[in-house]
Amino acid sequence: MDFNQAKTKLRARLAPITSNADVKQNAKQYGFADLLIVPYVEITKTDTGVIRADVTQEILDEWCVSERSVFNAAMDNIENDVSIFPLGSLFEDIPTEFMPPIYVVTNKERINGAIQAIFAKQTLKNLFPEGYALLPSSKHEMIAVPLIYDVVSVDQLRDLVVSVNASDAMLERDFLSNEVYTFGA
Repeated sequence: MDFNQAKTKLRARLAPITSNADVKQNAKQYGFADLLIVPYVEITKTDTGVIRADVTQEILDEWCVSERSVFNAAMDNIENDVSIFPLGSLFEDIPTEFMPPIYVVTNKERINGAIQAIFAKQTLKNLFPEGYALLPSSKHEMIAVPLIYDVVSVDQLRDLVVSVNASDAMLERDFLSNEVYTFGA
């Protein structure tokens, strides 16, 4: 498969900066101190995820293209795939009027969607004019919460993230970060 054939199948995902050397080699750092943007070729989708191939230096050499070209194509392909919805919509038994304004940020497939937080900044700024925090729920999504310092501190949010990540509910392959990212106020 050459670059022209692969170009429309290029995507990007977020990965922890602690990822192995193969992942780090062609990843970019962007706006999140402990996360990397990793371009990949989406080979196919399955019921349980995506079969993909991360773009390596070997692939770049074979395609005779720059990292920037691959990175730009991957980001262009996912830019309009943002999905933001109230967390309460996931819980049928809880009336949404009792839920605080908490949103899930992901992509339409909810697979490798945490990267969509990059494209959702303006929408989140409109939802949370006083500022917001992004909690890395997994590589598939981030949770956006309002910054209300007199109710909950960033340290308390970080403790929550660390606690959830340490629980049996978090699969190691889905782990993204123990950090909390704040924007605005």
